Amino acid sequence: ELHISVRMASHLLKNGELAETSNLRTLSGGEKSFVTLSLMLALGECMEIPFRVMDEFDVFMDEANRRAAYDTIVRVATEARHRQFIFITPHALPNFDALEESVKIQKLTAPERRSATQ
Repeated sequence: ELHISVRMASHLLKNGELAETSNLRTLSGGEKSFVTLSLMLALGECMEIPFRVMDEFDVFMDEANRRAAYDTIVRVATEARHRQFIFITPHALPNFDALEESVKIQKLTAPERRSATQ
């Protein structure tokens, strides 16, 4: 039996502790996406997978969860120099302060779309 509980830094109780839930149905779509990303990163580390590829992992995240996800990805990628990470997103990326030389972010130009009449 797998038991998962989630503590989100944005959910503080009155006593200053983090709120915790084991009912994933109470999480928003963005929070579920962030939990999924965290689980995938943890599984990749346990299984020692040399490549980690995720496409559109952040489409349901709000701006706060998206920024937390990007920061987490950059931190994990920086710590795991022996691994390669490929994350694809349709969203604009924020500016990252002082990226280490081992972390490269490739931005592609948007494809040209033909109109429906062509």
